[in-house]
Amino acid sequence: MQGKVSFITSKNVYVKFDNTAEIEIGDTLYLSGRNDLRPCLVVHHKSKTSCATAIQEGCSTKKDAIIFHKGKVEQNADTKFQTDTNKVSPVLITAQADTTKKEKLPLKNQENLSARLMVATYSTLAENNNRHRVAYRLNMNALNIKNSKFSAEAYINYWKNYIPKDKTYEQQTSFLRIYSFAVKYALNESTTIDIGRKINQKFSSIAAVDGVQIEKYIGKNYAGAIAGFRPDIFNFGFNANLMQYGAYIGRSTISDKLHTETTLGFIEQHNHRPVDRRYAYFQNSMTIYQNLNLFSSAEVDLFNQINGISFTNFRLTNLYTSLNYRIGKAVNFGFSYDSRKQIIFYETFKTDVEQMLDDDIARQGARARISIRPMKNISLGGSYSIRFQSSSQNQSTNINSFLSISRIPVINGSISINYNKNNSSYLQSNIYAIQYYRDFGYKLGFESYWRSVNYNYAQGERKSVIQYYGAGFSYKFNKKYNLSFLAELTDQPVDQSIRINTRINRRF
Repeated sequence: MQGKVSFITSKNVYVKFDNTAEIEIGDTLYLSGRNDLRPCLVVHHKSKTSCATAIQEGCSTKKDAIIFHKGKVEQNADTKFQTDTNKVSPVLITAQADTTKKEKLPLKNQENLSARLMVATYSTLAENNNRHRVAYRLNMNALNIKNSKFSAEAYINYWKNYIPKDKTYEQQTSFLRIYSFAVKYALNESTTIDIGRKINQKFSSIAAVDGVQIEKYIGKNYAGAIAGFRPDIFNFGFNANLMQYGAYIGRSTISDKLHTETTLGFIEQHNHRPVDRRYAYFQNSMTIYQNLNLFSSAEVDLFNQINGISFTNFRLTNLYTSLNYRIGKAVNFGFSYDSRKQIIFYETFKTDVEQMLDDDIARQGARARISIRPMKNISLGGSYSIRFQSSSQNQSTNINSFLSISRIPVINGSISINYNKNNSSYLQSNIYAIQYYRDFGYKLGFESYWRSVNYNYAQGERKSVIQYYGAGFSYKFNKKYNLSFLAELTDQPVDQSIRINTRINRRF
């Protein structure tokens, strides 16, 4: 069955079908390649004619792309396709033949594995101050391992700083950060259990949880529970003293005109046995008529403890809202606002609680941006943002503008020009940049750039001008391996330095 990508958001890819009666939650949708169909999308919500899907690692798609769903095939239907090859495209024959081989397995339990391993080096060469760093990153997503109800995910970073032997350095030089490492089990079509370290997208404010997470859908409504531990505040490792637990409820609606997901949750966090923090959380994302996107989230602390006395006090610690509106294909407008107070963990920061509450300042910010595409190969735009505090101190403003021209004749590439200006109470900066990029066929890409950074410090009338000159390339050996290289010269009044970055990506 054939569908088409209707629109794409930061989290979901929406696919339009004539009818979704044969599609089930958890089914894999396939993107048409040159000679076959590639698994690309997994359905997590659906309406009568539309599916909301999550894109898989290693796959990319765009609006109006043709998407297929593999239905169950009867034997006589398979025979018809094989005997009438003059009227059916080779792509469809391949899809039907492949489905027949896997007919014994439920489509929603088909295995889909993807992973990316990155190895990168970062080196700065300067007079008597060479610095080197090696970083490794693993991003893995395994759905329905060996066609079972078990899935797994992992997102792990490791990096090491190399210090010259003739220098003493007592600080930590190697760092391991496990952001996600969890196993999921699908009890049935509507209930899942996650065990391990995982970030819940419906309760993202809580960040990573070491423990158990259960979620169940009842029609368009859902409910979930969380029980486990917070990662250690200082090294992000496991800490059995930081227990936490909570629950959330929500509703998801998908239709041709409206896509929305709303979550309300409560969480309580401990340090050893005493309560460290207790708060309520709200999150809403909404898309209206495919061109208006709204997102908002808020945290309200419900727990207060001063001099050993605990009481309930409503304290808005986090408020964020954003709007994005698209006017046709040529204009895109966005606005966002946030207000944040310092989060207080009453047991962790027991000795500093009174001072933190006395200095209970809301750090706020607002940002507006617009991008315009007057022609297919020209885009331009700008943004204005302001940061300030409720105490009227530490205010700063930022102006950014850009112009991009692609497919330029003669030079056969694209050019981007950028300008950024920042003003604060202690610093004024102006940054000018121009970049050239060109593709040499499907595998090789080249870029070069120049950037000028001008700093003007308020104290002492100190000025600084730094010039950056850079060039790099990327090469795709095949579908699994690609290499990128960047070299940059930093030219400043005091000295010069060279920065060299290399990166190798391996897809599985």
